[in-house]
Amino acid sequence: MSTDPHELKAQLRVVNLKLKRRDDENRKLKEALRVLLAQNDSGEDHSDNDALDPQETADENDDDEMNTSEEDYEDLPEPIQSLEFSDVYVCVDIACGGEVVEGVCHWCGKKHQLLEDEFATRAISTESQTDHPDRRIAPRGDTPLGEIDPQTTVPREYESRQKEYLELLRRGATADMCKTFNLSFTSERGICAVANEGIIEAFAGPAMQEEDTWQIYLGRRVTLEQDDFDGQNFVTDLMDDISTLPTAGNWVTEEEYPGTWVTYPKYRGELETWPADKMDLTDDMPEDEELPVYDNDYDLSDDDSEQADLDMDDPALFITSGTVDRWYIDQDDPTPVDGIETEEGENSEMTEEESSACSSISDSDEAGSDFGSGEHLNGDEVVHSGSGLAKAI
Repeated sequence: MSTDPHELKAQLRVVNLKLKRRDDENRKLKEALRVLLAQNDSGEDHSDNDALDPQETADENDDDEMNTSEEDYEDLPEPIQSLEFSDVYVCVDIACGGEVVEGVCHWCGKKHQLLEDEFATRAISTESQTDHPDRRIAPRGDTPLGEIDPQTTVPREYESRQKEYLELLRRGATADMCKTFNLSFTSERGICAVANEGIIEAFAGPAMQEEDTWQIYLGRRVTLEQDDFDGQNFVTDLMDDISTLPTAGNWVTEEEYPGTWVTYPKYRGELETWPADKMDLTDDMPEDEELPVYDNDYDLSDDDSEQADLDMDDPALFITSGTVDRWYIDQDDPTPVDGIETEEGENSEMTEEESSACSSISDSDEAGSDFGSGEHLNGDEVVHSGSGLAKAI
C-alpha cells in the first residue's frame, strides 16, 4: 500500500465521489417510490381534468415541463474530479477525458451535472494574499487569536519552544504545517516558514543553491482551507501571487546572509524592527556641515587673469586719465577734428578707430542724433557758460 500523502488524498476523493453518487441514486429511487405510492393511493378520476379551467391546465402543464426538465437534469452524469487538480472535472467518458466546464465537456460536448463545487470555485475571492492585512510583519493589537486545547501535545521538535508552538496554533497554523515548514514565531517578525522541497522546485531562482536556506515570512496569522492540513496550498498560493504580481504588497526576495534567503514585504511603514540596511525604509541624510569662511585676500586665478586681459582688450573700455574726453567739443579750439593738441603744442595723429568714431558722430543724421548733417546743434544739449563746452545729453 502506498504511503504517499498526495496519492492517498486522491484515492480518498475517488471513494467520496463514489459514495456521493450512490447516495444520489438512493435518493432518486426513494423519490420514484414515493411518487408511485402516491399514485396508487389516489382514487381521483383523471377524467375530471376536462372540467378544469383552461388556465389552470396550462399552469399544470408548465409545472410538468419544469419537473421533466429537472428530472432530465438529474439524469445527467456527474463529471469526474481530476486526480491531479481538485478544482478540475473531466468527462465521464473514459475515452474522451475532456475537461467539463459549466456542465459541458469541451471535447465531446457531452452534458454533465453542474456541481456545487464549481459554483464555489466561481465564488472564490480574487483578493491577493500578498496585500492581506494578516501578511503584515510588525506587531499589532487586533490580531484575532484562536483557542487551543489545554491538553495539546507538543511535538518533539518544539519541546524547547512550547510557548512558541502554542502561539503558532493560536495564529492558525496546524501541527502538520509546523512540521512541514519548520514554522517559527517572534513578536517582532511574526510567522516564518522555511521553504520545503516543493516550494523550492516551483519558485526558487537561479541564484539559489541546493544547500541554501529560504525563509518566507507569512505575517501575523494564517488562514488555511479545510483540506489544506499541512499549509502547502497556502504557502504555494502566496508564492504564486508574489511571482505573478511582484508589485502587490512590495514583496522581495533577498539574500540576508550568505546562504540564507528571505522573502518579505518591503517598504512598509510598520516594519521598523527590520534592519535598516535590509529594508531601506529611510535614508538618513547627514547634517549640513558649516562651511569655512575665508578672508577675501586671494590672488587672481588663471581664469581671472584671462578675464582681466579680455577687459583690457575691449574697445568699449576707456581710460580717461590724462586725456580729453572726446564727447566734449571746444568750439573756440582751432584744432582740427581729426587731431588733438597736446601741452607741448604737437599734433598727435588719432588712431584710425577714433577718427572713424568721430566721423560717424559728426556726420550722423539719424533720428535722435545730437548733430545734424550741417554740424549744427539740434537743441538737445546743455551749454555751460564760461567754458565754451557743450555736452550732449
